[in-house]
Amino acid sequence: MIANDTTVAEARLDLLRRAALAGPGYQGTRNEVSEATRLAMVAEFRTHGIQAPAYLTHPTSWVERRAKLFEAGDYPDKGVSVSTENLQAIAANFDLPVPVLIEHGDSPLHLGFLIAVDADGANLSGLIALTREADQLLIKSGAQSLSVGLERDLEHIREVSVVRNPRVESARLFDTRPLFSSGFADVDYAKLAHQAQAESRKQEAGNRVEKLVNSGQLVPRQAKVAALLFACEAEIDGQPVAELVGKLLEDLPKANIFSQQAPAAADHESALNLLLPEESAFYRRHFPGVDLKEIAKRR
Repeated sequence: MIANDTTVAEARLDLLRRAALAGPGYQGTRNEVSEATRLAMVAEFRTHGIQAPAYLTHPTSWVERRAKLFEAGDYPDKGVSVSTENLQAIAANFDLPVPVLIEHGDSPLHLGFLIAVDADGANLSGLIALTREADQLLIKSGAQSLSVGLERDLEHIREVSVVRNPRVESARLFDTRPLFSSGFADVDYAKLAHQAQAESRKQEAGNRVEKLVNSGQLVPRQAKVAALLFACEAEIDGQPVAELVGKLLEDLPKANIFSQQAPAAADHESALNLLLPEESAFYRRHFPGVDLKEIAKRR
């Protein structure tokens, strides 16, 4: 039993690493994969009884930023002292990506992921992959400071957050120069979180509608309304509108309507050729509701 449990755990870990490679990145590396590969991984997650990351079901664009995360020192308010050895252990133990949150909030909203960590003396740095929407929101907000959520052993990172008051003054996102330079006087984190959630819902809604149109389950003129419903935050009888609409639309039969039009039109014209022009004009004028194709068939 122990051997089987170990095998299952290793298989799940391997799947999570492959998923990270196909998404935000694993240890600083990202692979481009086909839709078929992504969907196959989603099926593997179902087999293991765990939920697949959203970035597998809805392809995401990523923006990478270098960041200073933490530094060794005494933190009396937390009653801990973090040594350079602790930082080395954190870097050595870092494996799967951890989420980037807002103010350490326990939320499904992820701005992105920390995908690689390295320690250099008293400094801990890393590579962060933000969704393109989150990157733009952070730039507009002027947010720059980071705070690391560590486990009690001080040797593992649980999450990284964008914060108003960083514990380490210099912990922040960078590009080739400091990415953001303004302060936090005008930053509304509740608004920032709401905007990020709205952008995420909008992107997901667009992806779902595109698939429905491509499969023939929706016609293009219905796309705008469907996208608004998929992005809706409201609930009906305790169920999200987006979920109800998804069940309704995604269960519709798929139809390649464009490939069926030409033969039908050809058959129609062929049948009408059996009528003389003056006959067609007579029926259209005096019997506008009559199907000329059916009359032609009886000739």
